[in-house]
Amino acid sequence: MTGRKTVLLCGVVALLLCSASCSKDDGLRNTLSQQTRDNDCKEEMLVLGKEIVDPYCLTVMQKAFETMNQAKAPISKITPNHKYVRILPENDEELNLLQRDTNLLLWSYPLNYEIEVAGTCYHDPSIPADKPTWQYCVVPIEYEFPAGLNIEEIYEVYIPESGKGKGFYDELEDKALEIAGVERVSKAAEWTPSATLRTYDDIVGGHVPLEGIVVRARYGTKIAKGTTNSSGYCRLDKSFKQQVNYSFKWERAYWDIRNGVIGQAFYNGPKLGTAWDLNINRTSGKSILFATVHRAAMKFYYGNCLGVHRPILADSKTKIAVKDENASWGSGCCWGTWSHQGVIPDIIIANPNFVPPSFVFNITIHELAHQSHLLFMNLGTYIQLGKEIHESWAEAVAHILTNHHYNHDLKSYGERCRLFDGSRSLQEWHPKTLAGGKTSCYTPIFYDLIDTMNQRHGGTFGCSQYNYNSASYLNEDLLHLYNEDPITGYSLKFIQDNILQTSYGLSSFYSSIKRNKINGITDSIIDVYISPYWGQDYKRP
Repeated sequence: MTGRKTVLLCGVVALLLCSASCSKDDGLRNTLSQQTRDNDCKEEMLVLGKEIVDPYCLTVMQKAFETMNQAKAPISKITPNHKYVRILPENDEELNLLQRDTNLLLWSYPLNYEIEVAGTCYHDPSIPADKPTWQYCVVPIEYEFPAGLNIEEIYEVYIPESGKGKGFYDELEDKALEIAGVERVSKAAEWTPSATLRTYDDIVGGHVPLEGIVVRARYGTKIAKGTTNSSGYCRLDKSFKQQVNYSFKWERAYWDIRNGVIGQAFYNGPKLGTAWDLNINRTSGKSILFATVHRAAMKFYYGNCLGVHRPILADSKTKIAVKDENASWGSGCCWGTWSHQGVIPDIIIANPNFVPPSFVFNITIHELAHQSHLLFMNLGTYIQLGKEIHESWAEAVAHILTNHHYNHDLKSYGERCRLFDGSRSLQEWHPKTLAGGKTSCYTPIFYDLIDTMNQRHGGTFGCSQYNYNSASYLNEDLLHLYNEDPITGYSLKFIQDNILQTSYGLSSFYSSIKRNKINGITDSIIDVYISPYWGQDYKRP
């Protein structure tokens, strides 16, 4: 197959995946767009200021050493123990190669410049917008990068040792800071940076911790890091004598959140000589979107996902593009696993930043569920599935994991009803309501295997009582013969492992649930259950 044909095939398959795996928006965002919003955090490109004199540059450290009484020094000369480099990836594949090393801290902007305007993204103006920008990092002097990368060494670095001959190294660092013109926080001992990060959530009605964020603090090329715990707190691994620049990237080992389609999303925090206490608010622009997508990804990749297959890619990170917009095609889309090809992101989340975080959380889980399903089934099989199978599965996973997050993961945050009431979990699904009399592919066909409520007779949905008496709900019309929910007791994991893997369309799904009956469910009950989806007249079992 020629290269051109390969590209065309990839494009066709990507379009199929996108059209088959996009989240509907249910009109929620259009309603919210009419509300007044007040953005107190202007989102923009980071702006660099003047170049600094880095006290940890080897030449500065050597000058500091020359001013000291070398007879008492535990070393005879200053030799580099780190190097400050920049790498220009040719494409996303090379960027993925760098990002696989989770110990490698990468910046998309140079470290030896002041930050004049703290933004959420940066792209070197000399690099085309559709290409990866320069990546900056500080690595041990012996570190070897993968072969073939375009690497430039900016300068050699010396980071004074700690714990051994501390008096000498303290004095050496003090001298280097003096030469570089860096102001000390105080004349007292070193201080250790720490951070507490939180973000607003609409259902909790306040701020919740941001777990799993790798916080970085630096001055020049001296860098400390730490990962926030379940309380959103971390203490970093190095101490400083001067103020530090705090920052973090919205990424982990398994995913990378993008600001738009290409640029890395990050939060460039303040320059402080104290701990960093950050609350991301409803008015914090794109950052509230990044934070919420991160929370959902943490739930799916590291949290309790109730046995659902985690969408871990073997050779790259899942690229999640976040757009602060009301897209015409919907609020989320899963393109598949194309990021390692450098073509397009795997997932796109498009929501205005004032949309409730719980909605963005749910949409992100929905799209990750598509990728999970694809990896569980394999790409060749997945693209042939009926839309009512993969959309209904993603809806069930999204609703259950979202509510599990609020009712279990966040249960300590106040005594209130935590319910994500997105379309009432599609309990109100009724067929042939789309343009041209088409039936929606977003059905409760999987969720109804799990829930305990007979919609026609009503019941408690979260904290509210619902009764669905309208004859327009065909599914409920058929199930009203039973006072209790006639089919229930399944779990996401059981469905995934026993039913989903052989469900390619309604016919195979029908056969699969008959082969995997539980809790006294009979073939007659299943016939009642499936008949609305066939569009057939109901026949009493």
